[in-house]
Amino acid sequence: GASPLREALARLSSEGLVVLEGQRGFRVAGASLDELWDITEARVLLEIEAVRKALRAGGDLWEGELVAAFHRLERADQRIKAGAADFEEWEARNRDFHDTLVAGCGSRWLLRLRQQLYDQHERYRRASILRSGRPRDVSGEHRLIVDAALVRDVPRCCRATADHVLATAVTLAESIEPGQGEAAAERARRIIDDQLGRMV
Repeated sequence: GASPLREALARLSSEGLVVLEGQRGFRVAGASLDELWDITEARVLLEIEAVRKALRAGGDLWEGELVAAFHRLERADQRIKAGAADFEEWEARNRDFHDTLVAGCGSRWLLRLRQQLYDQHERYRRASILRSGRPRDVSGEHRLIVDAALVRDVPRCCRATADHVLATAVTLAESIEPGQGEAAAERARRIIDDQLGRMV
């Protein structure tokens, strides 16, 4: 019915995923390089803080769940490479892996804000997967993250996480404005160094 649809659109609008245009109705939120970098920088800041807290506070249960989430993601990745799984399964397992990584941080508000930025960044990330020819070893990036997490190497895990998030931003920046890859990569490096430099 119309009421549930309006309610859903109002919620999506409040989350910045759709835009209300006066009497014309709703449209999907646009995408721009400026917004991409704003979202990316904020996400890196929250993501590495959540990772830092999770690695210091997460117990054996968190660690076991992280290993299991990584294993499920790896299996989905293998099936995609073999042409035997659909992309939505991989998407769900990718989200589960990243959610599990930060789940042990102990801050409900940090997780809530981080989730909002994850959703915003996902719009761009999906576009980068569909539009970019830039090669990436996403599975290898995930392995670097989980290997560092399991030995509780906070700086290395935060660096791997930041690199992983920013690789997507660089990829999409190239697809939005061809020839901007190097400038995007340099901006990405500055963001990483700035945010990791703030870690305590």
